Amino acid sequence: MKKRVNLYLYVVMVFAIFIILFIFYLNLGDLFKSFFDKGDISGKAIITKTKDKASSYLASKCVDTDNGRNIYEKGIVSFQGKNYTDSCYTQNSIAEYYCIDNNKTIEFISCPQGYSCLNGICITIKTEKDKLPTLDPPNAFGAFPITANDIFLIWENDAKTNVKIMRSASINGPFELIADISEEKKSYLDSSLSPDTIYYYTIKSYSGNSEFSESQIVKVKTLPETNKAQENQIKESATLMLPQFIEGKQVIEKKRNKPSSYVKLIWGNKK
Repeated sequence: MKKRVNLYLYVVMVFAIFIILFIFYLNLGDLFKSFFDKGDISGKAIITKTKDKASSYLASKCVDTDNGRNIYEKGIVSFQGKNYTDSCYTQNSIAEYYCIDNNKTIEFISCPQGYSCLNGICITIKTEKDKLPTLDPPNAFGAFPITANDIFLIWENDAKTNVKIMRSASINGPFELIADISEEKKSYLDSSLSPDTIYYYTIKSYSGNSEFSESQIVKVKTLPETNKAQENQIKESATLMLPQFIEGKQVIEKKRNKPSSYVKLIWGNKK
């Protein structure tokens, strides 16, 4: 009986020792694992791998100097060690490089209306009119009725340029070109008009491709139609006071109370 008890106690003691050793083995394994892991983290091999990954990341990263899809600023995309610069694809479109999800992308984009491509960006188109200088129009522009069918136009043109004369039946236009006058002339007779009718005139100077500002609009009315006897009498001999800009000779024009110069214009029928 006593031997059985001793044997039982021996088995229990051996089993307890086995359990203790097993637990100790497990804790000792974690300790060694932790120790070796710390050794790896501080090892040169791990640091070298980290540097390699960083270099690879920087080389593959997509960078755009104009910050994306920007057609109004010239940009350069850097990707995988190469540079890609925005450029004109056609006169009115751009080859635009930018980054999407860290990858290089190219898109062919048309410039908006009124823009064209220059040096890799969309810029506003300057029309010929925008490029030309704007000068003052001919001054002292006037229009005067001569007969029921004729209106006499005069002006001063200091710019030594040609003149376009435009006429309309309404102050709001449209104005049509009726004469293109050389720079030497400073007057024009508009004929074959309707009697007792209001007309509106304006003139514009030009030189080559340059057009200058239009003058103010002048309103004038043809004379009423007369009978043949009166008309013949007037055409036979007449004197008309017309403004002409002669330096040093000025009078006051009563109709507009404005200083002006006058000269006598005399004509008659040929016999």
